[in-house]
Amino acid sequence: MVFHKEQYELSAAYEDVSNSLYASEDVLKKYSDESSKVTSATFDLVSSQPQTSTNTAGVQRYKVGTVTLGLLCLLLSILIIYLVLSTATHHNTLTGEKNELMEANFDLQVSYQNMSREQDELRRNLTKLVSLHYSLTEERDGLEKINFDIEANSKNLKEEKDELKRKLNDLASEANLFTNERDTLKSMNSGIQVMNNNLAKERDELKSNLSESVSQLNYLTEERARLKNIILDIEASNKNLKEERDELKKNLNVYVLKQNSLTQERDDLKRMNSDIEAKSRTITRERDDLRTRLNTLNSQYRSVTEERDGIKSILKNPEWVIFKGSAYYVSKTEKNWHESRSYCRSVGADLMVINSNDKQSFANGFNKYVWIGLTDLETEGTWKWVDGTTLTSGYFSDGEPNGNTKENCGNIKRYGDLKSWNDETCSKSCNWICEKKLA
Repeated sequence: MVFHKEQYELSAAYEDVSNSLYASEDVLKKYSDESSKVTSATFDLVSSQPQTSTNTAGVQRYKVGTVTLGLLCLLLSILIIYLVLSTATHHNTLTGEKNELMEANFDLQVSYQNMSREQDELRRNLTKLVSLHYSLTEERDGLEKINFDIEANSKNLKEEKDELKRKLNDLASEANLFTNERDTLKSMNSGIQVMNNNLAKERDELKSNLSESVSQLNYLTEERARLKNIILDIEASNKNLKEERDELKKNLNVYVLKQNSLTQERDDLKRMNSDIEAKSRTITRERDDLRTRLNTLNSQYRSVTEERDGIKSILKNPEWVIFKGSAYYVSKTEKNWHESRSYCRSVGADLMVINSNDKQSFANGFNKYVWIGLTDLETEGTWKWVDGTTLTSGYFSDGEPNGNTKENCGNIKRYGDLKSWNDETCSKSCNWICEKKLA
């Protein structure tokens, strides 16, 4: 709006200059006619009367005054032409700088749109991976429900029911976490959509401003041609120089104001370019964050897939027994404690850790002399489980452990009693129990 107002004022100034010049031409013609009449009358008077010294002196003064006036007019015209040309040249320079800034602005806008499209592509990939993650999670939940159905046929139905309730609460909490994550992604998607809409509006505004600038450039070109014609007209004028000089000074002030306005507009465009560059850097950072989240989801996807495959393989193997969220395998062969543990770890499990009455009764139910994951090899007298936890209370038989430094590995020996543990030489060959966590 400011630029249009200044353009209108510039046009009005040009029209005032043109009107002043045309008025100067009319006055000059009128003056020339009167001068011709005076000269003709003077010649008639000279031809009809005798020539005197007084008339000669008057004619001389008239000629000198006319020549002097003409020279002054010529000098003033040259000065005015120089001022107008200088102003026009400076105006053209500012217009060129403005066009260069707008071209740079357009290039930045194209780069910004490319990064926006790349950002949208990354978000679509993120949405697909999140959907796949939900699908795998639902499949995992289904497998866990199958495990719970199998456990329903086991002992201690009341305690297993409580355990299922607890796991159900955990799953509900996990579902809430997934729901919150989905809502967060939706919120982020809405914010990005709003940003894209704002960018589209800014792009349309820049296109509109570019069209207006092209129109203004064409108008300035036409005005330059008009100024050339005005200069030619000024060179032909010889009268009313003082009034024309004052008028041109006013127009010169208008040009100075226009110049200041163009300078301000150039500074505004520079600031706009800086803002666009800042937005571009922000979008680049957001794109990098999305890539990081995408890599994280890929890792989670692979982990869930591996966990699902492990559960499927266990469910297909009848030698594994499911009990309270874990799978257990009792060997048919005998090995020493270290070899037994190596076998368990090779199938993604470890020797059994017994930390409750239920698990103790469950282990005794196999009715076998088996290794468990208990040892004091690290520090004599300090028994630890293979998961790193220290034994605080256990199920050693009366008088056990009693082997001191010779017997450093634990097993189930008297499985007919609740307190069935025994310390044994680690090199002895026994059956063993592997334990694999399912969740």
